[in-house]
Amino acid sequence: RSMPDSKEMESYWEILADHSAAEVRETLASKEHLNEATMIKLSEDVNSSVKEALIRSDSFRAWADSKILIKMCRADTSLARNIASSVGSFNNADTDALVKELAAHSDPAVRMELASSWGLSKFSIKSLSKDVDPSVASTAKRTLEDR
Repeated sequence: RSMPDSKEMESYWEILADHSAAEVRETLASKEHLNEATMIKLSEDVNSSVKEALIRSDSFRAWADSKILIKMCRADTSLARNIASSVGSFNNADTDALVKELAAHSDPAVRMELASSWGLSKFSIKSLSKDVDPSVASTAKRTLEDR
């Protein structure tokens, strides 16, 4: 944690991405100066807390594409909820493809997070207002009213 988070440290972060301790990888995932190889390693980490920290990172949000995010959503419902709650903050992702994946998720909690997300188009929210789960539909309707 005490190591400086700078561009010069990227190669060290890449080495530490293979560390055996999940706590080290989780701390690393919150760093802002990560190279692509490090972000790939961390996005495929077996520990969900590492990936949770990674999706909160501004550098990951700027870098991650739809393919990586969809893979993460399919692997872990908790990650899917977190990605759904901030779907508009992933600058390099195809938001439409990501929203389509999340809107079809089997867990209504994921769809509910999506329905209340600030990064969603009115069209997508209207679609979720017709969700089979009443809590998802009502959340989407409230989101539409609040806009």
